Amino acid sequence: MKFSLLTLSCIACAPSKTLASNLRPKDLSSRNLNSDKNCTVVLVDTLYEKDKMSESREDLSMECHTTDGMIYEVPFANTKFIQENFIDSGFVSGETEIISGAFTSTSSLLKKNQVEATTGDLTVLAIRVKLSNGQTTANEDTIRDGIFGTKGDAVNLKSQYSKCSHNQLNFDSVGTIVGTNLTINEGVITINLPNSQKRDGSVAIRNAINSAIETDFGMQPNKIADKVMYCLPTGTTSGIAYAGRNSWYSVYRDEWCGYSSIQMHEVGHNLNLAHAGEGTNTYGDKSGAMGYSYSENDTLLCFNAAKSWQLGWYSARSITIDAFGDRVYEGELAGIVENPFEGNVPILIKLNTASSDDYYVSFNRKIGINSGTKEGGDQVMITKAGAEGNGFSQSWLLAKLSADSSWESPADFNEETITVTVNSIGTRANVKICVGTCSPVTDIPTASPSASPVAATDAPMKSPTSSPTESPTSSPSAFPFASPVAVTDAPTASPSASPTSSPSSSPTKSPVKQATCSSNTRKRPCRANNCHWINFSPKECVDSEPSCDYYDGKKRSCKKAKCFYVDGLCLTDKPICSFKNRNKCERNNCVWNRNSLPKCTEQGQLA
Repeated sequence: MKFSLLTLSCIACAPSKTLASNLRPKDLSSRNLNSDKNCTVVLVDTLYEKDKMSESREDLSMECHTTDGMIYEVPFANTKFIQENFIDSGFVSGETEIISGAFTSTSSLLKKNQVEATTGDLTVLAIRVKLSNGQTTANEDTIRDGIFGTKGDAVNLKSQYSKCSHNQLNFDSVGTIVGTNLTINEGVITINLPNSQKRDGSVAIRNAINSAIETDFGMQPNKIADKVMYCLPTGTTSGIAYAGRNSWYSVYRDEWCGYSSIQMHEVGHNLNLAHAGEGTNTYGDKSGAMGYSYSENDTLLCFNAAKSWQLGWYSARSITIDAFGDRVYEGELAGIVENPFEGNVPILIKLNTASSDDYYVSFNRKIGINSGTKEGGDQVMITKAGAEGNGFSQSWLLAKLSADSSWESPADFNEETITVTVNSIGTRANVKICVGTCSPVTDIPTASPSASPVAATDAPMKSPTSSPTESPTSSPSAFPFASPVAVTDAPTASPSASPTSSPSSSPTKSPVKQATCSSNTRKRPCRANNCHWINFSPKECVDSEPSCDYYDGKKRSCKKAKCFYVDGLCLTDKPICSFKNRNKCERNNCVWNRNSLPKCTEQGQLA
């Protein structure tokens, strides 16, 4: 892929030095980007207070980060440029590099680094600052408690991410680290900048902070911890917070650093989550953390259906409905408050279209870890998002359904619609979802038993029903363990011969496996015949569960198979060195090689 500096700099025939002169460092020296430096482009989402929101106000901007810790603003990167090059095209925040040096009007676009991890144990460093004309209001103890809950704050970044992910993503303090003159105290440090003031702005202040940490600890903040939270004084930034998409840092205006909902929101951007909207308001979906944030200490809420699908925490209890696979689901729908590794009632349902824009269904159970949801509590929620649910995409809340209500989609499913009907709501919702008309399912064959049972014994255990129903119900909640007995035209008045004392042969407990599983082209008959269904392209029915390496590059399927997904590989056993970032890999005496898979390996191990 080629990155056009002509496009980037918006100056005709501009060489890379012209590009460099258009990057503003916003530090005290006001120097430009040197022509021999590369920098990684990071998109920045700035959050404003609700009464200051307006559709005309831009909340997207762009920064460029060099390896020596300098941060440069990209002033010409307006909303149109970002939309065309990052949202609609292939440039990726946190991965795309601007290559400076002896280039003409085009240069290489280098990518990809690993998308920020959504599982694992990650460290956090929080930074407060003293300027010549102000300082962060909260002291280190207050900041530490607000992020890690060290003094009784019950709802915070650490607790809420662990609970929402069911302990799959855990943040904790980077600990205590002693530098030459400075000390990180249990994950928090104060930086004194007597030559900086509020009007310098947050980018210049961050540059000064990074420089001070580099000088004292010999490394940049993102080499010390996986995530860095800058808690800056009021007057240094126009919004209440901002964060780098698919990146490692977030910035907060003073007291907002301690509010749990905005911590979830900004670190969500670090995890490559986009905003959650409703109607025309890009922040309007208040059911989860990627809508508005709130100036309150303890907000118990998680993420909407589209974001939850992207995070992958509930993949073991997620199903897909589409026009060519499973067309109907009828049964219970559980909330994200339930353990995703126990039970088989779905938590998330994806309504899969032919395009990358899909619909997601969830039950917004308002209890426990999600009791603070601000919208759609104990209702069935339908959201829409792009990127196949796997990447950065604005989501939109389309419907909030109570009991005895329904929603019909546009004809996005091979020119058919999907109808979602809520039958009842309790601790779970009971729903019926079907492509096209919601007619009874008739295409689920069952295999014949290995031997037919003989006529009834002396007395049946239960009387038969008066007559079989004319058609089956819409869909069984589970397949029967024993094959049904065929119904004759009509029972005789009396047996033609005395019945035997016992059947000559009992039916098997389950249908006999077909000679070849591959003859089954649909999921239900495949599973009914004790075969294994592969639910991604090409969808197929196989004799036995594939080995873990079959799922290389397929994260969700790998996890469902109870394997371990590391750097695109699906492994049978979890490697000792399974860290997703270089800093943590090397701190644990492992070897990092960005050109191998997996990138982090044990000493002496060939990747």
